[in-house]
Formats: sequence, structure tokens, C-alpha cells
Amino acid sequence: MGVLSLKIEAIPHLYGLCVLGVLLACFYLLDAYCLTQGRLLEALPKGDD
Repeated sequence: MGVLSLKIEAIPHLYGLCVLGVLLACFYLLDAYCLTQGRLLEALPKGDD
């Protein structure tokens, strides 16, 4: 009973860690994408400011 309840309690924690990891990965990729896009935009010759 004790081991079973521990396993059941551990599942949401593992799920939460997975979700957190995915969110962090998405933010990291989005940040890297925005950085590269920004650099590309800065490298392009601007028209009229």
C-alpha cells in the first residue's frame, strides 16, 4: 500500500517535470529563433527609417 501510494504520488511530479522541460525547450528554441531572425533583419539593408 505504501509503495503503491508513493508511485501514484510520484507520477504527477514526473509529469510536471516533463511538461516543464518541454516548456523550457520551447522557450529556448523560440528565443534562439527570434535571435537569429533579429540578426538576419539587422543584416538586411534597411529601406527608409
